Amino acid sequence: MADRAPLELHRDGNARGRTLFFVHGWPDDHRVWEPQIEAFVGRHHCVRVTLPGYGDEDDAPRGFDFPELVDRLVASIEAVCEERGEEQVVLVGHDWGAYLAYLVEQRCPQRIERLVTLDVGGHMRPTRLRDAALIAAYQLPLVATWLARRALPRVANRVSHTVASRVGAPLHHRARPVDARASYPYFYLWRGLTVPAYRDRLLRRCEPRCPTLYLYGKRKPVMFHSPRWLAMLEQRPDCAVVALDSDHWLTLSRPAEVNAAIARFVETA
Repeated sequence: MADRAPLELHRDGNARGRTLFFVHGWPDDHRVWEPQIEAFVGRHHCVRVTLPGYGDEDDAPRGFDFPELVDRLVASIEAVCEERGEEQVVLVGHDWGAYLAYLVEQRCPQRIERLVTLDVGGHMRPTRLRDAALIAAYQLPLVATWLARRALPRVANRVSHTVASRVGAPLHHRARPVDARASYPYFYLWRGLTVPAYRDRLLRRCEPRCPTLYLYGKRKPVMFHSPRWLAMLEQRPDCAVVALDSDHWLTLSRPAEVNAAIARFVETA
């Protein structure tokens, strides 16, 4: 099936090293990982994907629900492993890429050697009304842009770009403005939160079976993880938590610290 086809892969690096498989979030594409590729390209085989709807082509006219995205990511990882004669990859995800990484690890743990996730935890339940309101304040307009993208494409695209600017997304590396095509994960998230029949498609409380490194930025109005998530990782000797003086896009704002943490976690295994 086309919906289960591997994603387009962007490859860099030394074929003799570990395979680091990078998955971005909203509103980014594979270029958000440039500082990490520069750091690891000489030691590892780096593979990046651009999620459907986030690139130059309109390859996600109806979007993809989470099970479909996981199918395509698993197919991509399987293709890389088969090509390289490997059993596992190190899966690295930021934002929605982290959310999807947890789902992929739950689906096929035998393919994930280590998990590195950035700024979105495997369990997130706002404990304060203020936090829930802040999350809804930027996510619900993005749901609206997805619903309005065909009837009012210019308005939907303008709102999407405005939301990205206001939440501090680094837009200088983008080849084109943010548009509503990339908002579908928010639609499927809120559909799952509000319609019980779809709730089982969302991430449940996650306890990764593989060693996990979680990095997050402290300089944000709201955290995208629960205290329970941090406590669970900190109690496990095979896991680590690193908090940085950064905003949400720590791969770009604190690249040296992010790269050093990933190197310690991956290369001392």
